[in-house]
Amino acid sequence: MEDRLGQLPDEVIVSIQSQLTVREAVQTSSLLTQWHYLWMHVTRLNFDVSQFITWKICHYPRLCRKEGMKHINLINNVLDFHKGAHL
Repeated sequence: MEDRLGQLPDEVIVSIQSQLTVREAVQTSSLLTQWHYLWMHVTRLNFDVSQFITWKICHYPRLCRKEGMKHINLINNVLDFHKGAHL
């Protein structure tokens, strides 16, 4: 079986990943070994906020703050890993 995905240039993969949420882009790294770090070069970081804090959590301010800080840390980590020339 021919591996057509593996033949795509890295620039094409990064361009595709740039259209995904950060979570989805990172998940693509499991498809092929050579894609493992490509998500770090995306030109657009889309954090899907709806996955972070739900209205149900925000009815409890203490829990909302705790969850908010957890996601701020996640965003900071992604920014630390980002290797792209620009966003």
